[in-house]
Amino acid sequence: MAGKVSARCFIFYVLVHLSHVSLACILLLNGWAPLSVYERSSQTEIVATGEVLRTFKDILTEVGTYSAEVELRTIHKGADLVLEVQRASGQDGHVFNISNFGDKAMCYADVNAGDYYILFLTVFQNRLSAKYDDIFGAVADYTQENEQEVLDYLEVSGSKVDYHEIRVIKQRFPSVGWAIDTCMVVSNTNHWELISSSTARTAIA
Repeated sequence: MAGKVSARCFIFYVLVHLSHVSLACILLLNGWAPLSVYERSSQTEIVATGEVLRTFKDILTEVGTYSAEVELRTIHKGADLVLEVQRASGQDGHVFNISNFGDKAMCYADVNAGDYYILFLTVFQNRLSAKYDDIFGAVADYTQENEQEVLDYLEVSGSKVDYHEIRVIKQRFPSVGWAIDTCMVVSNTNHWELISSSTARTAIA
């Protein structure tokens, strides 16, 4: 009986806590004017574009955030930080587990598998993490207009040389049963320059 009472008290506490957090976010929206993509690009350490492959919304942290597996396609800003994370983790390729997404009711950026986004990121504990310089501000829809704002910022700030692209060359060899993906990070500092490269070989089903 005592266990049931404790469980009910805990559930009640969680509901009250979440309602307070949601209410706080709603109150923050009163008179709120969102930062533009241009402004967010200027304030964050990393700006990238990518596709969300899957989310882990069923595994929440104590503050209600979750991680997502994201395939980065372009790194507009902070490529050196992304490469450091890649080296520190010992991983190859262009898919990263990015933390700190969450429910919009709690003022976080909520992402969905299969969607493309412009991502505003930082590095936390040697991994990529969504960065909030504004409410919901860690992502923006991937549109031509939004990407142009990023490019405009890079040009004005003189950071255009920090434009990097992740290119993946996919090769299939059915005769031997293998597929080879070569992941290259290239930079267009006056010309396309190979920054790093990794190769992954997988069996073809």
